[in-house]
Amino acid sequence: MKAWGFESSCHDVAEIRRVLEVPEGAPLASCAARLVNVRNHRALIVAWRRIADIWPGATLLLVGDGDGREEIEAVVKAHRLVREVRLLGERSDIAALLAASDFHVLVAHADGVSLTLMEAMAAGKASVAIAAGSNPEVIVEGRTGMLVPPGDVHALAAAIAALVQDPFTADKMGREARRVFEALIGSCTAADGEMTMSSAEVPA
Repeated sequence: MKAWGFESSCHDVAEIRRVLEVPEGAPLASCAARLVNVRNHRALIVAWRRIADIWPGATLLLVGDGDGREEIEAVVKAHRLVREVRLLGERSDIAALLAASDFHVLVAHADGVSLTLMEAMAAGKASVAIAAGSNPEVIVEGRTGMLVPPGDVHALAAAIAALVQDPFTADKMGREARRVFEALIGSCTAADGEMTMSSAEVPA
C-alpha cells in the first residue's frame, strides 16, 4: 500500500537483517541523508561509538552519498566502527531498510518537510532528529520521536540510548508516528514539488 507515494507494505525484517549481517538481537538504526555538510554525521558517529560500547553489535545504516563520503569513512575508521556503521550509498529500498530498523535518525534539516522523516513515520518508526529546519514541526517531542540540538553529541547519544534501552517506548512512539502520518497526509499540500505543513496541523 502507498499513501502520498510512501510505501507501507510488509517486509521480511529477519531476512533484511540477515543480508545486512546485523548480529541477532542487536539494535539497528537507519539514517538516510546526503553526505554533504557532514558536521551532524560526524556527531552521529561519535555518539554511535558510545552506543556500541554499551550495546555490542549495535548497527547504524548510513544511506546516501555525496562529496563528504571520504571524510565520513575516515571518521568511522578513527572510531573503530567499521563493522557497526555501514555506509550503504544510494539505495532504492529505503522503505525496507526502515522496516528492518528499530528506529530512525535524522541528521539533516531543510526548510521543507524531510521526505525521509515522512517515510520513517509511514514505516511506523520513532525518529531521533536534529531540532532544526522543519523537523520540530513534524516530530512531537516524546510522542513520535526525540529532538536534539545540532552538533550536541551528548544529547544525541542520550536520545539514541533512551530508545535502545526501552524498545517498548520506541515501538509506542513508532505506532504514534504512523498514526500522525496517516492523519497528516490528508492535510499536507504539494507546493512547488515540496510537501509543506504548519505545526498547527500536527494532530493532538
